Amino acid sequence: MGSEWSGGASTEWSGGGGSAEWSGDGGSDWVAERGVSRDWDTFERGVVVNGAPIADAEVQRAELLAGPIDPGNYWYDIRAGFWGVVGGPCLGILPAHIPQLREPMRRDCAGGRTRVVVNGRELSQRDLGPLTQRGMPGAPHRVYTLDATGQLRDATSNALVSHLGHLAPSLESKRGNGMYPPSSD
Repeated sequence: MGSEWSGGASTEWSGGGGSAEWSGDGGSDWVAERGVSRDWDTFERGVVVNGAPIADAEVQRAELLAGPIDPGNYWYDIRAGFWGVVGGPCLGILPAHIPQLREPMRRDCAGGRTRVVVNGRELSQRDLGPLTQRGMPGAPHRVYTLDATGQLRDATSNALVSHLGHLAPSLESKRGNGMYPPSSD
């Protein structure tokens, strides 16, 4: 069915909700590895994705596929295109494989407690429900990979578990609707 998961994770986030604060080291050379200047005024947009501040020029490039990206602290699933605000459930689906948003997600990025992990993220109950309705097994202690075409695979054996259907067929020919913290209205 799915791979066993042992649980556990440390937390490096200092911001919550839509905050763009970030205090984890996430690899002290992440800026240098990407060839980005260490001049912090190139990060004025205040966009953090998967624990990494995204340079303004990279945000602009990502917006060509994602749509408008507001300041905030987000997680993004590069394989399936799911995104949300750190600590919260999925808020939408963007095109998968946006290269500027390639940092790996933390297991605890979405505040999930179901013990079902998809693409490295432990799902929240709110995220698990729609996926199980499409055919994903909901048994805890399982680890899967899921791509934008809906292929759900065991993360260890890579065996096909289920085909959930295209996750966002409307995104196949255009860009996403953007990333933005939910309104507090």
